[in-house]
Amino acid sequence: MFTGAYEHTLDSKGRLILPAKFRDQLQGGGWLTQPTSKCLALFPRDVYEQVAAMQRELQRAGGVKAERARAFFARSFEAVPDAQGRIAVPQILRDKVGLVRDVTVTGNNTRIEIWDRARWVAEDASHDDVLEDTEEPDVSF
Repeated sequence: MFTGAYEHTLDSKGRLILPAKFRDQLQGGGWLTQPTSKCLALFPRDVYEQVAAMQRELQRAGGVKAERARAFFARSFEAVPDAQGRIAVPQILRDKVGLVRDVTVTGNNTRIEIWDRARWVAEDASHDDVLEDTEEPDVSF
């Protein structure tokens, strides 16, 4: 499971050093894609295979769902961390979500998300309102 939020910087070649906490789960690599217009997602291989299977089902449905699946696959790139824990973030994906230099890497359960830092700050601020309006979760054991 991926959790937490970490501030990082893209280097001049568009590479991102993954948080050390996430590296063990991605030793064999993963898939980087754009699931929304706001951020990128890095899926471990096994999770990506499950997501890709769902996308293939959407393609069979046709219409708008098939177009979304097409975009998903066209914007999916294999990502294998190097010895320093860096992955290359393709320019096309950086352009799609506005990643230039300062990014926030967040854990979102089964995937890692990569956000432009300013966009993440705004997104995270919206979470404050959501958390205030919800009931306390049951965390008793």
